[in-house]
Parts: sequence; structure tokens; C-alpha cells
Amino acid sequence: MNMKKILYLMLGATLFLLASCQKISLAVMSDGSYNNTKLFSGTYNMLPYDGPFWPADTVKGVVLGKETQQDFTVTPYLQVLNFNATLSDTLLTLTCTVRAPKIAGLPNFYEVKGFLSLTTFCGNANYINIAAYNDLRKQIKKAWTAEVPSGDSKNYTLGPYKLKRHYTYYVRIGANVDALSRRNNYSEILKVVVP
Repeated sequence: MNMKKILYLMLGATLFLLASCQKISLAVMSDGSYNNTKLFSGTYNMLPYDGPFWPADTVKGVVLGKETQQDFTVTPYLQVLNFNATLSDTLLTLTCTVRAPKIAGLPNFYEVKGFLSLTTFCGNANYINIAAYNDLRKQIKKAWTAEVPSGDSKNYTLGPYKLKRHYTYYVRIGANVDALSRRNNYSEILKVVVP
């Protein structure tokens, strides 16, 4: 039987290899880089898969050796721009602009959510998961054109979040669409020091 080796890449999550009818999971760093010692040298087809981006083409015939670099260019579903965090006493307000680089065929716009963490790792896998913060997200759950009838972007304000004095927080905003596993497109992370 002639089996093709296909490598699936989920940015920020898992790297999948499909060869000989087996799927092997490999870790991928949050910046999209991966270091892998589980694959044998050989020729593979690679495909970015299940990330917060439009489906990409398979890169065919990638020869994996001792050291191989394969970069992917993808188009994000959403962009979180102009992110700002404003602290007034112990109340934090987050603002941003969410932009859709491509509107035609965009899955339903699902939500815009603030992520607060006590470490520099901040996002869906590492945040302060309490109802008081989670309830401040904006659940959209509709087509982009229903939420943003004219244009490719919209401003959002989240908060205020009640913070504790003398703590340092790391904050960002994530926005996602209702596609596969609803992964977020993120803003940069900002550091907020509460006096």
C-alpha cells in the first residue's frame, strides 16, 4: 500500500502527523515554532490546520532532515488592533478594534473576550477564570455583516474589571469566529501594575 505522509500543524496547539494510518501529536509553541524529535527523516506534506486562520494550501514534498525549517503564511480570521488598557484606581477597562481582513465566507463572529493573568503567559490556556471577569466578554454569535454592517472593523470596550491592589496583571484581548475549535486571534500582552 502506498501511504502519503501528511503533517498537520495547529499553531499554538498541536502538530499532527498522519503516516501509516497513525496520528502523532507534537507540541507547537505559542509563537508557532516547533521542535520535533519524533519524526523520521523523510518527505512529508505539511498543512497548517485548525488555527485561527483561513485554510491554507498544503506544502508538498518537505524533506525533513536533522534540521528543517518550514514557514507558513496564513491569513487570520480576525485581527485585534489598537489594544489599550486603562486603569482607574482598581478598575481596568480594555479597548480594541477588531478587524476582519477577509469578510466573504467568514464563519460567524463568536466573541470578544478579555484575558487577565498573573503571569506573562496570558490567553485561553492561562488566565484568571472567574465569573466576574468571564461575564464581561462580548458574545456576538452572528454573521460579521450583522455585527459590522458597513466596513471591516469595529471598536470594542470590555470592563471594568475589578483588580486587587498591589498586584501585577498581564492582559490581552482575544476574538474568535465559530470555526472548528474556536481558537482566538489575540492582541499583544500589556502589563498592568495596580498600586
